[in-house]
Amino acid sequence: MEGGDRIVVVPFENRTGDPALDEAGHMLAEWVTQGLHREEIGNAVPAASVARMFGALGEGAGDPVAAMADAAGANITVSGAIRMQGDTVVVSSEIVNAQTGIVIGVTEQVRSTELSQAISLTTQRIQGLLATHFNFGETFFTMSPPPNMEVYHELSAGREAFYRGDFAEATARFERITELAPDYRSHRAGAAAVQFWTGDYAGAESALLSALADPGRLTSNERLGLEYMLATVQGDLETEYRTAAAQGGSDPFRVYGHALAAVRTNRATEALAVFESVDFDSPLAQVNAPLWGIPPVAYHALGDYPQNLIAAREALARYPTDLGVLNLAIAPAAAMGDTELLDSLLSEALDMRGAFEVPPTDTPGWSILLAGLELSAHGHERAGADMLARSVAWYKEELSRRPDDPALPFASAVARYYSGDLDVLPLFRDWSQAAPDNIDYVGFVGVLSARQGDDRGAASADARLAELDDAYRFGQHTRWRARIAALRNDLDRSMILLEESFSQGMSLHFGQQWGWLHIDPDLAPLRDSESFRAFIAPR
Repeated sequence: MEGGDRIVVVPFENRTGDPALDEAGHMLAEWVTQGLHREEIGNAVPAASVARMFGALGEGAGDPVAAMADAAGANITVSGAIRMQGDTVVVSSEIVNAQTGIVIGVTEQVRSTELSQAISLTTQRIQGLLATHFNFGETFFTMSPPPNMEVYHELSAGREAFYRGDFAEATARFERITELAPDYRSHRAGAAAVQFWTGDYAGAESALLSALADPGRLTSNERLGLEYMLATVQGDLETEYRTAAAQGGSDPFRVYGHALAAVRTNRATEALAVFESVDFDSPLAQVNAPLWGIPPVAYHALGDYPQNLIAAREALARYPTDLGVLNLAIAPAAAMGDTELLDSLLSEALDMRGAFEVPPTDTPGWSILLAGLELSAHGHERAGADMLARSVAWYKEELSRRPDDPALPFASAVARYYSGDLDVLPLFRDWSQAAPDNIDYVGFVGVLSARQGDDRGAASADARLAELDDAYRFGQHTRWRARIAALRNDLDRSMILLEESFSQGMSLHFGQQWGWLHIDPDLAPLRDSESFRAFIAPR
């Protein structure tokens, strides 16, 4: 560590009134210093040097903590006091930025009838707070410092597992934290995030409501972080945005949460400004691929396709094998009608698979389909039709190579539909009968029926979707109803349903963000509507 992380642990003040405990303050400082060295946290001034400097201060030193910071050339001080309440030893401590005077953190008071135990617990809490400060900041996973280093290491491992998509390990780590520290709550937002991404929405909501049930035990950022995650689970996009924006800070995960919430509520300009506030030197900025997807998505929403492409290339340089990131470059190339660049990008897509398996959107065939829809929506109809035909051909070839892949028949049918093949209706009808709760199957039956002039069939699908419970569907069913209404030429009703779908959390659904609206073929009848244009225009 450089000098900017230089820490001096000042001997703790003896406020017991018992001179025999003067040495306890020096012992505590020495234990904390040794612990920081052992865990390689910051650059702690050696205990022997601290003892010499402290002994040389003399009676007229004024503020001994500030004097020790000057003498040691440290910009972070750890200090505290030891008190007695009856037979109980009470230790308090605080960590301060010596240059600004701003308190970095205050540990929870330690109370014990055994002096050695009080010293040990205080040492662990100081280590946890400083490790969090240096390595996490106040992030989604650690909004208050862990009580000891064992919990800190579990937090670190859980966070890393979450980022690489190993949700089983992340869950195990978070459960272990609950065992180690039942009263600790900061990790529960991270645990709920795992439940959210694995589809356990009810479990995530229950856990968050339980954690928020006793707000008096939460720090301000803990409460905001838990409320943020609860809003996400409940599909409340505006509350998600409000709580994300209120947290502030430059930590990459928190910046990502704010920027993503801004994108989800169609605040593209704000998302770009928030992204620029990130601490790009943080390790989190290097492993958080979705963070680098924010600028391309925001520029696309703003219609600035050249900047969209530049931002996408920067993201692609960091994550060259992620198909989802490559799609961020395909979208602006198609919007600009640059078929030569598209061919180059799609040749890369043919050799790629994304970081997560999410059929059908995580295949080269979907990348080709996306290019076709973007081309068509931006006035390049012939090139778009050719591209959509290529997508159909890709899925047909994949089906011949992998006939037992359960995801490919559906993906192939989707590609055929978007290329104008209405003969796929029987497929979707059969699938919807076999799986009546599958929203996409029912939705495709509805739009296909509407396109074929079967108003009764379209109305029947709409009614089936309207009967579904809203819980944890994030407006997906209502979005399908808006599509069906648009194709039935009921444009006013389509707009009402479209707005309702986003109030239910539609922008949380994969592949259905604001950027999709302008290329959605089923909403094409709305494209000349002033209300639709106003709805999709960035705030």
